[in-house]
Amino acid sequence: MSKVVFIDPVDHISGKISKKYKTIFCFRSTSDRRYTQIRGKRTTPVSIEEKDARFRFKSIAQAVNTRLHNMNQQATDQAAFAAQTRYKTLRQYVWAQETAAYDESNS
Repeated sequence: MSKVVFIDPVDHISGKISKKYKTIFCFRSTSDRRYTQIRGKRTTPVSIEEKDARFRFKSIAQAVNTRLHNMNQQATDQAAFAAQTRYKTLRQYVWAQETAAYDESNS
C-alpha cells in the first residue's frame, strides 16, 4: 500500500476550512493518515443518556459562569485556586468544584 507524502509548506489541515463547503479535512495522528469527509445530518435519534449528558453539561457550565462572575465568590475561589496545584486554570478548578456539587446533589 502506498503512502502519499506532501512536500508543501503545510504539513496537514484539520477541521472545517470554509463556511461555504461541508468538506472537513481530518488528520489521524495515530496512523499519520489524512482524509476528507462530508458531514451530513444525524441519522440516529438522540438517546436518553445523551440528553442527560447534555443537560448535565449545560447545568454545570451555567453554574461555573455564574460563580466566576460573582464578585463575592471571586476572592475565595482565587485563594483556593492559588493553594492547589492540580488544575492549571481557575475555570478548570471552578468546573471541578461545580461538577462535584452537581453530582452530589443529583446522586
